[in-house]
Amino acid sequence: MFPRSQYPGWVDGITKVGDMRQRMSMILEFVIKNYGRNAIAMDVCNEILDKNGNPDNLPWKRIMGNKWYEEAFRMAKQFRDQYAPQMLLFLNDYGAEYMNPKADGLLAIATSLYKQKLLDAVGFQCHFAASHIPRHVFQKNLERFTAVGLKVAITEIDMRIPMNEQPKAVQKDLAAKTGDYEVIYGICRRVKGCVSVTAWGVTPSDSWIGHVEYPGFGNATLFENDYSPTPAMKQLIKDGFFS
Repeated sequence: MFPRSQYPGWVDGITKVGDMRQRMSMILEFVIKNYGRNAIAMDVCNEILDKNGNPDNLPWKRIMGNKWYEEAFRMAKQFRDQYAPQMLLFLNDYGAEYMNPKADGLLAIATSLYKQKLLDAVGFQCHFAASHIPRHVFQKNLERFTAVGLKVAITEIDMRIPMNEQPKAVQKDLAAKTGDYEVIYGICRRVKGCVSVTAWGVTPSDSWIGHVEYPGFGNATLFENDYSPTPAMKQLIKDGFFS
């Protein structure tokens, strides 16, 4: 609902706290009232932290102050409880999969929101390069959040590989991609409180990898361009992640 980018242009034109609150409330009520009954979750705030885990300099912060996100979640909870009590409220971000300052800041903010009964779950986007996943720390990191009582989810996973290599190297990268998808799905399965894994993009042609970001990379998805399953998808099915 309140993202780092791709928000409407009028947001930057607001200068008064009251006007910003009114717009936020209006949008939240409209979306939750009309669509909440068909949703299992909502990203209330998306990508709002800087690399050090502090609230980034976004329009809402500039108008409403450093803890603007608390007001966003307070309004979201009010309308969620009224119209869609089954819907989980998420704080979602990228770059916090490792045990790093951003993850620490995310944990602190999420813990505070959870203790105020405003937040249900934290989403970890998991945009990875094959052979470069946090395999040894990701589970421990997720368990820091679930220990508080929060649910966690993998919300935007893709696994990019270089596309300008020789065939043998590509085969090696594809094998790494398969193994890395297995690792990440397995971590969610083992962590009590990890509620879902969502893949980002269906086929390479509709993926952002190589088109919007990461030039020279691609083949990050679980399906080929003809919608046939990749080796990674076949392995996940074999492992019982999909029925």
